[in-house]
Amino acid sequence: LGGAALTVWTFFLVRAWVIGHLPARSATRGTFARLCTGCAVAAASLVVLMASNIAYNTLVDAFAMPNVAYPMNMYGAEQWMVMIMALALAGVAEEPVFVGVAVLLWPRLPGRTFVGVWALTSLARAGIHLYYAAGAGIETPAAVVLVVLWCGAWSGFNLFLVYRTRRLWPVMLAHGLQNTFGAAAG
Repeated sequence: LGGAALTVWTFFLVRAWVIGHLPARSATRGTFARLCTGCAVAAASLVVLMASNIAYNTLVDAFAMPNVAYPMNMYGAEQWMVMIMALALAGVAEEPVFVGVAVLLWPRLPGRTFVGVWALTSLARAGIHLYYAAGAGIETPAAVVLVVLWCGAWSGFNLFLVYRTRRLWPVMLAHGLQNTFGAAAG
């Protein structure tokens, strides 16, 4: 909860700083339309994230690398609940920093600049997910490349969705749902 609260606070701090530099947007659509758009964005993000996870796991199996998906031992219901809550909050902890702040700092991007922001957010996200490559031994460079590619697909699509819709909560929700589904299935 502390990490999630800190990243949301960081996002709003950057937003408060940037808001003076951006023109005000008019609210031309109703609440229901905004909610429907957000749900569609969350569903799209969830589908792409799950597809990138399937591709990642397929490549890990193909290269016979160890898969350190969730390196947490669960000894009882309490630990399982704590892990599920932590995984569900991961979207709240990561997306405001990796996607939200980038959109705030670069509010309107031409194509070439988008690629740079995408690379920056992908590498930042990959940095905190490198533990997935842990224990790969001689295959560590390949495992690191897989993590970077996986984070690139995930981060790039979420960045695109937030740029197009100007809504962050759907990708936060999709990230949390994907983590929860993955842990429950595993």
